[in-house]
Amino acid sequence: MTHALIAIPTLNEAGTIAHVLADLLADDHRFPIVVFDGGSTDCTCDIVNDFARQHPQVRLLHNLERTQARAINAAARIAQQQGAQVLVRVDAHARYPKGFVSALVRTIQERGADSIVTPLIAIDHSEPWPHAAAVLQRSWLGNGGAVHRRTTSPGWVDHGHHAAFRLSAFLALGGYNTDFCANEDAEYDHRLTQAGGRIYLDTNLPVLYLPRASPAALFAQMRRNGFWRMHMLRHHNLRPALRQLLPLFATALCPFSAIAGIVWAPFAIPVMIYLIVVAVTAATVARKTPALVPRVMLLAIFMHLGFGLGGFAAMRVERRPYQSRQLIA
Repeated sequence: MTHALIAIPTLNEAGTIAHVLADLLADDHRFPIVVFDGGSTDCTCDIVNDFARQHPQVRLLHNLERTQARAINAAARIAQQQGAQVLVRVDAHARYPKGFVSALVRTIQERGADSIVTPLIAIDHSEPWPHAAAVLQRSWLGNGGAVHRRTTSPGWVDHGHHAAFRLSAFLALGGYNTDFCANEDAEYDHRLTQAGGRIYLDTNLPVLYLPRASPAALFAQMRRNGFWRMHMLRHHNLRPALRQLLPLFATALCPFSAIAGIVWAPFAIPVMIYLIVVAVTAATVARKTPALVPRVMLLAIFMHLGFGLGGFAAMRVERRPYQSRQLIA
C-alpha cells in the first residue's frame, strides 16, 4: 500500500477535534496522523495528547508560525522524511466518512492525479445560527455555485477542497505559498494547473463541514476569505469570477443606494432589489424550516459584506509581481 501521512492543522478546535480523530482512526489504515496546533488556548492539545497516548500513530506538534500553509508544508517535510508518497490534508472543523483516507490514496494512484479534492457540504446543526449557516452555504446565495460546494459529477477541475496531494508534485511546486494566511489552497491550485498538474474531484468522498457558530464569526471568516482571495487574484494578475464580483458590487453599491434613497427614492432601487433577491432566495432554501429565513437572510448579508470589505481591503495593498520560488526549505 502506498504510504501516506495525514496532517491536521488546528487552532481552538476542542469542540470538534475528538470527532475528527475518531473518524480517521475508524478507517482501515495505520497511516501516521500529525496534528499541527497553531497555539490553541482551549483544551485542543489535551484532547490530542489523550488520543496519542491510546493510538501510537497520532502525534501532536506545535505550529509556531500558526498558519495552515506553514502546517501543511511542515507535514510535507515529515512525509518526505518518512518515505510517504501521499500527503492527506484534514480540517479539524469537519467530519469524514469511514474509509476516507484509504479511498484517497487509492484514487490518487488510479487516476494519476497530482491532487484530489472533494465536495465540502455544510451540515445542519441543532443550534439555530449554525443551522442557518449550513442552509445558506448549501445554496447559490452562500456558495456562489462553486463546484466543490455541491455534490456534482466527478471529474477534472481547476480548484476544490483540498484532501490529498501526490507528495512529489507538492514538493516540486514548493508546497503552499506561506505568504498567504488564507486561500493558500486556491493559490496552490493555480500554480499546479499552470505547471500542467491535474486535480481530480472525487464526489464519492464528501466532507461534512461544520459552519461557524455565530454571525460575527462568519463575518470575520468571510472578510478574511475576501481579502486573501482578492490578494491571490492580484498576485497572479487574474480576473475575479462572477461569484467573487457580486459581493464586491453589493458592498459598494448597497450602502450608497440606501443613503441616497433618503434624498431621492429611486436611488434606493438597487438596495431594494438586493434585499428582495436575498429574501426570496432565503425563503426558497429554508422552506422546510421557515423560522430560519430571517437568520439565513442576515447571514447572507453578513457573508457578502464581509467578503466585499475584505476584497476592497486587499485592493489597497501594493501588488507585487509574482515570482516563482522554492517555498519548502
